Formats: sequence, C-alpha cells, structure tokens
Amino acid sequence: MKKIFSLIVFLTIIFLAVVKTQISFVGSASGTAPVLTSLTASSNEIPTTIAKFGDPTTIFGTFSYDSGVKIVCGTQSGTSDVCSTSSTCSPGPGCSTVSCNGWTSSGSPGGSFPYNDNSRHFIYCHLTDSSGGNPSNEMITYMDADNAPPTTILYKICDTNNNCGTEARVNNFTLYLYCNDTGNYGSTGSGCSSTSPRYCTTNNLTTGTLPSTCTPTNIGSQVTSFCSSKCYIYYYSVDNFGFSETPKSAIFGPDVGADYDFKTWIGISSTGYPVGKKLTDYV
Repeated sequence: MKKIFSLIVFLTIIFLAVVKTQISFVGSASGTAPVLTSLTASSNEIPTTIAKFGDPTTIFGTFSYDSGVKIVCGTQSGTSDVCSTSSTCSPGPGCSTVSCNGWTSSGSPGGSFPYNDNSRHFIYCHLTDSSGGNPSNEMITYMDADNAPPTTILYKICDTNNNCGTEARVNNFTLYLYCNDTGNYGSTGSGCSSTSPRYCTTNNLTTGTLPSTCTPTNIGSQVTSFCSSKCYIYYYSVDNFGFSETPKSAIFGPDVGADYDFKTWIGISSTGYPVGKKLTDYV
C-alpha cells in the first residue's frame, strides 16, 4: 500500500506539471501579447545617437514575455522598412532582449544609415510573438543625421576701448568666434572638434584683395590682434565627424572699423551662446 500511495503521488505531481506547462503555452499562444519595455537606436559613432550616411546602425529592445519574439521597426507607425528580426535567445525567463540591424533591405549600403541630411529621424518599433501574431505596444526612438560641417559665427569685433562694430577704431582688437554644429528640427550634430574654431589674422591686405597666404592654424574662440590700418581674419571649423567648413573672412582695423553688420547682435546668453546674428557674410 505504501508503494502504491507513493506511485500515485509521483504520477499526480507529473500530471500537474504537464497541465501547468500546457496552460502556460496556451496562454502565450492564444492572445497574451509581449510587452516592449525599452527601445534605443545606436550607431558606431560617439555619441551613438548620431550617424552619418553609411554608418551601421542597430536597434535594441528589451521586453517582457515568456516566449520568443520578433521586433518590427519602421519609419512610420506599423511599418517594417527599417528592420524585422526574431530574438536569438532561447525562449524563457532569461530571454528579454532583441535587436536588429537597421535598413538592411534599403537601397543604402547593407544595414547602414540611409540619410544624407542633418535632421532627426524617428523609428517606430513593436514586437510580435515568434509566429508574427499578438502585437505588443509600440515605442519610438530616433537617430540624428549629421552630414554637414559646422558653422562658425564671428559675432563681435571690439577695440581696446570696447567700441564694437564700425566704431571699433583703436589698434588693439578682440574678435569673438562661435562654432555651432546643431542640425535641423532639434537634431544634434557630432559637435565641434576640440581644434575649432581655427583662425589666422593678417595685415597683408590691399583694397579689394584678400591674401591667400594666411593659414588658419590658431585655435580658439576669442582672438586678440593688433592692427594699425586694415586687417582681416580668416576662420573656419571642423566637426567630430571630420566635416570641414568653407573658410570665411572679415575685415577690421582703425581705417575701416569692423566691416561687418552687428545691428542684430545683442550679447551672450547665460549658457554662453551668442544671441542674434550678423546680417551680412563677408567671404
């Protein structure tokens, strides 16, 4: 009797375990949807939220589900033109991450960033179960494109008496440069390099002629220069992706003041940015 009772208990335990497994499987397959808990897009650049045309990109997601999932991502809600990949980990409690290489089927180089602009590009992703059913919640991430050089602003020229613009007539001048590498519509660029802005100044200037012998190898945002008659500054910047701005120039000196329009310049903001912009570029 004791052996029979032990056998009955053993069989009962096995039966309950099988029933529990079947219930769990049926629950997953019959309508319980996975939950996407986080979503990020990453390039091979620093910071990883920025990419230039051709960079490899990967979308990463974390999820909660008791089975395998597929991540589906597109440039609009519900689409799959960015990527669609199943999770590679074995279904179970330890399987909670999924990723896919972006734009593997686009016309750009295999699996690489297809945008050649300077804007923010949003990516919409959701999960399904391994069979393609039971769609999860949708989450949105983004990648900023940076395919252009920064812009250097020469926003103020003053003399030693703090006269600025056309009133700057005393020999010792201070020129203020600012490098900006932000993109369009809130996107972020790779940033100005630590060796920008670059500049040089010279008094080797004749009327109507800009000399080509000045090489902008100096680095800094505040330039001091002695000028006895008519001089010019030659300047540009480079960003962290290596995009180089076309050099620009401006004339200054006791004979001309600053040949530059400062009518909209109103100062420096609390965060150190120049407020306002010049009306005319002198190249």
